[in-house]
Amino acid sequence: MTGVRRLLFAGALATIATTNACIAAPATAIETQPSAPVQITACTSATGHSSGVWGTDSDGLHLAVSFRNRSAKVVSAVLVGFQLQNQFGDTLGRVSTQATGHFSPGVLIENQHWDGENDWPGFSTLICSVKRVLYSDGTVWSAR
Repeated sequence: MTGVRRLLFAGALATIATTNACIAAPATAIETQPSAPVQITACTSATGHSSGVWGTDSDGLHLAVSFRNRSAKVVSAVLVGFQLQNQFGDTLGRVSTQATGHFSPGVLIENQHWDGENDWPGFSTLICSVKRVLYSDGTVWSAR
């Protein structure tokens, strides 16, 4: 009986090893912003489940964008907005995240990603946009 318990315990440890499985990939759209100095070139999202070694489970939203600095100045921060909608087009929520670095003119910055703790039940469409841009000289561009 002791051998069976050890085997079951080992199996239980194997099932709680850290995983990060994506469950779904909602539709995405990039808001058209002709005057924005930073252009989003790709936007992806997925909801997923993560299990930790210590038995901690969490469901969350995984967001990622790629963008290009179209301005003539170096950019030090980009505030990206994500609008989450259900299948009826209703807005479930809005999330803003910031990418920071030294983004030179013309350079493509790929796969800036963020993980959230809410899985947003009913979430089916993600709309991505640039909200604000901070230049290295301290000036700011804002969408509104």
